[in-house]
Amino acid sequence: MFARLRTYGQPPREEELQGWADDEVAELPGFRGAVVLATESGDTTVLTLWGTRADAELLGERLPTAGSAAAQTEEIYEVDEDLAGLAAGAQPTAAFVGQFDGPLSTAQISAARRAGRERLAPTLGQVPGLVRVLVLWHPLDRKMTVMHLAKSREALTGVTRAVTTTPLLPGEDPALLPGPDRVRPHRVLAYRTAPV
Repeated sequence: MFARLRTYGQPPREEELQGWADDEVAELPGFRGAVVLATESGDTTVLTLWGTRADAELLGERLPTAGSAAAQTEEIYEVDEDLAGLAAGAQPTAAFVGQFDGPLSTAQISAARRAGRERLAPTLGQVPGLVRVLVLWHPLDRKMTVMHLAKSREALTGVTRAVTTTPLLPGEDPALLPGPDRVRPHRVLAYRTAPV
């Protein structure tokens, strides 16, 4: 699966944001989901999920009206992990977005993937109110973005506690796990998954 991640320094119009999760986008080939987020200051993030890289790249051509507002950044990531939480299927209202700036070394990437799969995923899978975790990998810039979607801000507190208090596994090197360069809380303005 692939993700098209778009950020706006100035919030687009309300209809622009809702358009990312409407039927017209959802009916495009390869659509797997969409999330629209906003910070308290109004910075906006739009994530759309696609079955193939070509589907993600062709969004603008297939639907020129989608995302007509000028984006500050727009990038395509590989979805490294897509984890369902205890509240999978619920509508999220809050999110954390953590960014790991590149270029990450091969050792850092391996350590992060091991930590995510062997230590954090089992722990996060027990956090009440967690809807979904998406781990995005940008192979060219060698950077990662991690999005935690939850039913409430209180559930995100549980996510933070789980991530920061879970003991390291034998052999994990804390020097290779410095944590994200930035973590920002967001409100979820729209969320849609593809029909099963």
